[in-house]
Amino acid sequence: MTTSPDLGCFGVSDQIADLWETVERVIRQPYAIDDSAILKSYLKTADHVLYLADNAGETVFDRVLIEALPAPVIYAIKSSPYVNDAIMPDALAAGLDTCATLISNGAQAAGTLLPLCSQLFRDHFENAPLIIAKGQANYETLSDTGAKVFCLLQVKCPIIGLDLDVPVGSIIARQSGSR
Repeated sequence: MTTSPDLGCFGVSDQIADLWETVERVIRQPYAIDDSAILKSYLKTADHVLYLADNAGETVFDRVLIEALPAPVIYAIKSSPYVNDAIMPDALAAGLDTCATLISNGAQAAGTLLPLCSQLFRDHFENAPLIIAKGQANYETLSDTGAKVFCLLQVKCPIIGLDLDVPVGSIIARQSGSR
């Protein structure tokens, strides 16, 4: 049997990682870029957090983090399916409605392309004192949008690894525009 080359940079791949192996590795692995202390300082003063979802399967992990945050959270998902990004049914299935206010970003695109998002979402984005942006696509679209944006991701693509100057597989907590 042959498999396609890993096209993770394009949102498709025949490679399926073992979930528990990945979770255990990520828990043990240090950040390759670690702006978590700065993120924690923002959390001390933020009256709320705008949290930008990534993959549908990660919503359960998002809930664990959101439940630990000291400020109320607005959880933004895609308006309709795009690759494997989280949409409203995924957020509801993970129980995120019990710990966050759920909104749509109004777009169906990789990452968060602000010109494609609804005005309501853009208002939330502009007024949020702190934004947590999950995943590579959000990193690609928001990595230079301002100090209140923190990109949390695992580097899955050599191109992103080159951009961040870290190896594939690295765990990143990076303040937007910090490098």
